[in-house]
Amino acid sequence: FTLAVITLNAIWIGLEVDLNPSDSLPEAPAGFQLMENLFCLFFTAEVVIRFVAFENKIDAAKDFQFVFDAALVGLMVMETWMMYLFVLFGGDAGFMAGAGALCLLRMLR
Repeated sequence: FTLAVITLNAIWIGLEVDLNPSDSLPEAPAGFQLMENLFCLFFTAEVVIRFVAFENKIDAAKDFQFVFDAALVGLMVMETWMMYLFVLFGGDAGFMAGAGALCLLRMLR
């Protein structure tokens, strides 16, 4: 199931690049915001479940694949959820527009 969601996310990134008229998520149409939040929620839940599954939590730091996935999810959380907090407190959402190349890291997943 996770592989299917990763594939859908890769397809969605391509569609978003072509069809999304805004430079930042808080300014994007509602459909784009909804899908990004759903993908972020799924991948965050997956990383949390994987972390909880480690008998010794320190072993998570030794598992390269887990660390890599957690870093990608961390970037996704910053891009998706932290952006709203920044805008809520009066910031300009366009400051992350130049960081679009970081979004491509999600494709490596």
